[in-house]
Amino acid sequence: FREGHLNTNQPSITVQAHDSNPDGLAISAYDGISFRLNAVEKMRISSIGKVGIGTNAPATSLHIMDNGDEDTVLTVESNEAGGAIAPKINLYRNETGSMNSLTGEISFTGKNDANQVMDVARIISVIRNAGDGNEAGSLDFYASKTGNNSWNFLRFSGSNQNIHFNVDGEDIDFRYDTSQTDNFF
Repeated sequence: FREGHLNTNQPSITVQAHDSNPDGLAISAYDGISFRLNAVEKMRISSIGKVGIGTNAPATSLHIMDNGDEDTVLTVESNEAGGAIAPKINLYRNETGSMNSLTGEISFTGKNDANQVMDVARIISVIRNAGDGNEAGSLDFYASKTGNNSWNFLRFSGSNQNIHFNVDGEDIDFRYDTSQTDNFF
């Protein structure tokens, strides 16, 4: 433990005011900061600000790696008793969108039997109309087939109120309209 080496290749821990907050903890390190329990690293903040939990080499802004002990790697929980507020994960694109702009993607990847990384499925959100007062989007579901470059997909679209299927490169449109008194089934 060394104190007071903020600008050299030496670690330091300083209790000091942080910005305008009178209380704070500043930890300075040259090559990143690691957190250990029972002499085993559990979390790291890299020298460029990437956070790794369960990994000492985070590849993204937040990289969580599970060692296989748990079925669930991430839990988002709300204890709001009234049921009006649910846990929320917000994929937010902080830029003015235009037509066909991607706003978020959840990708599912794994390894095939040749130990190669493969894309398995994707869920993508797209702005279909960015005009003020006419905003519309779609939620696209992709599933791989016969290799990484071939996809089946299903689109739920708010702009033209339809469900769109694409199978073997052929577009198949499906649409069902109903009044508020009709039932689909």
